[in-house]
Amino acid sequence: MVGINNQHPGSLPFSLNPALTPPCQGGTPCPPFSPQTPQAADWTAGLPRRDNSLFQTPLRGDFKLPYDMSLASLTGYTNFNRNEAEDYDGLPTQIEDYASNTGQISSFSQEIRLSNDTKNSFRWVLGGNYERDTVDQYYNFHYNDSSTDVLLGIGQNLFQAKQVNKTTAGFGNIEYDVTPAVTLTGGARFTDAKIITDNCGIDNTPPYVAGNLF
Repeated sequence: MVGINNQHPGSLPFSLNPALTPPCQGGTPCPPFSPQTPQAADWTAGLPRRDNSLFQTPLRGDFKLPYDMSLASLTGYTNFNRNEAEDYDGLPTQIEDYASNTGQISSFSQEIRLSNDTKNSFRWVLGGNYERDTVDQYYNFHYNDSSTDVLLGIGQNLFQAKQVNKTTAGFGNIEYDVTPAVTLTGGARFTDAKIITDNCGIDNTPPYVAGNLF
């Protein structure tokens, strides 16, 4: 690999030296790398870690109505919480470390279906669907031992996002048995989806060269 040695004398504040391990934060020597074998890997101290949770519940109700009709209600709720940190570079240095990666997903859905008796030669289904999802994410990305920090002074950035999805739909389906072996089928569905998102990436390494990235 090619290392950056900012202690090497010369006209530049750094030089490329393939024989040296790059200095870590503050110019201190990095921990030794693992042996160059396919089975060996390293991690930054304290990484990775994970403590995620998922809760999900479905609810269905079926009701008989006059005139051989049926009403079905399908309700769903899902909640996911993410609390983890990853080391994607597989090195003891901070080249591509997610020191904190947290978030939450909450999803609620409700569907109503009205239909006639399935024993009829002419069958129909009418229904509607509503779904609301909220997604929150926050992560702290560390690359303090990379050339970006040495050259530009940018070694960390934060990213946070909040998104709300709302979906409503209406649908219908008909079937008609022309003969015991031939059935005509037709259906239609209309869906309206709205997505609202607010996200930002921030350079949180003093002196904040990049500021708000986007």
